[in-house]
Amino acid sequence: MQSCRSNLKIPLSVLAVCLFQLFAVSADCNTDQLALSAPATATIKSALIRLEREDGRFAGTGVCISKDGTIAFRSTTDLRVPHFTTGNQLFVRFLDGGKAKAEVTEWSNAWQVGFAKVKDRRCSVAELAKDSTLKTGQLCFSAEYNNENYEVSIAQGEVKRVETTWAAVSVAGDGFPPIFDARGRLVGITTFKMLDRDPIATPSTIISFLLNSQSSDGNFDKLQLLPQWKYHGSGLPGKTSPQNIVEQTSVQICPDTHQDGNYGISGTFIGDNIVVTCGHHLYEDAIRVTVRFPSGDVLPGRILGSNPITDVGFVTVVGDTKEMPVAEIGNSSQLHPGDTCYVGGYPSDAHKLVMFDTKVVEPEGSVWGNVFYTSAQGHQVYGGMSGGGIFDQSGRIVGIQNGKNERQPNRYIRIEFAMNQWDLLSQPSELPNSAFISK
Repeated sequence: MQSCRSNLKIPLSVLAVCLFQLFAVSADCNTDQLALSAPATATIKSALIRLEREDGRFAGTGVCISKDGTIAFRSTTDLRVPHFTTGNQLFVRFLDGGKAKAEVTEWSNAWQVGFAKVKDRRCSVAELAKDSTLKTGQLCFSAEYNNENYEVSIAQGEVKRVETTWAAVSVAGDGFPPIFDARGRLVGITTFKMLDRDPIATPSTIISFLLNSQSSDGNFDKLQLLPQWKYHGSGLPGKTSPQNIVEQTSVQICPDTHQDGNYGISGTFIGDNIVVTCGHHLYEDAIRVTVRFPSGDVLPGRILGSNPITDVGFVTVVGDTKEMPVAEIGNSSQLHPGDTCYVGGYPSDAHKLVMFDTKVVEPEGSVWGNVFYTSAQGHQVYGGMSGGGIFDQSGRIVGIQNGKNERQPNRYIRIEFAMNQWDLLSQPSELPNSAFISK
């Protein structure tokens, strides 16, 4: 009950809240079935925050991580619905039934994590694990509020895989809940799911890094800068059209787990034997890939690093690529609505490049983030084109194909975010916390 103590004399109202929380733990969670102590369970449940919209509808589960009322949560990935962006109000409910308001203070759509500060209410706190303690096989626990009622569910699983920028876990509940260790510390927040694959969590090291970053308007994604990048490929003639550059630098990538021989995704060759692509198809157990170049050359490669959360991946090609044309890195922040761009990619069941031009659009309600959009009118994006590049009018790659659906424009990961993560994804998994500092 130490987290409820305001001074040496505990007010009866606070004591009642603590007793309610302890009773609630025994009432709706059988701790005998979990490798989690009663104190750790009580800490987790009392620190959980039920997020609600103004009309009371369930909006997710957050967790209080500091005594000043800061809560962390999985933020929306659709920035056209900006209720999880800076300055907006959240309505929160606590385990004891109490309600309060919280104001969003910082967020990162790239890492799908947001922060808010609770107003006029003291919060119980779960410690944020700031060290890299996650290990494969380690027990972990998801905790979340039920969508239909105000009960908390805790489920036990294990850490399946640990990388520098993400962790795969075997348990993630019905939504995108916080993940805790056996000590009741927050070790991550579930931020990414794909069918028939282990859920992915943004680890506490990234959450801590974001908290320690300085952002003037709360938008962490604006801090991502384009680092220096040197090329040693043959390059392309200065008068080459952007369409020709797309055609000459777009490649197909087939992970070795694809036994049918189909080429799973697309990518762009950017020099130094490196292909930049998406991350949501490269985080499986596959290590080796095959890369097909526009020239018809097929070379072996391996996955250098991938991040399914930010949807960035790098593949290194094994072989002589000195004569291969190289795409130059551009700057997506210089794009404006109406600008023409050029997209290239390969459907998974064919070796023929699909290429089209499109125009940058600004969806209603959008804010500056790690993605930008182009018009979907008259264009067909096929399966397998994920990871393909989008190029500006000078033929420089400015983004990576991320996805689309019938209700949204085409969506692209800004190339700045891909290159900013180069140092993280191209290194071994075990890195010190200092590696998260932007170069």
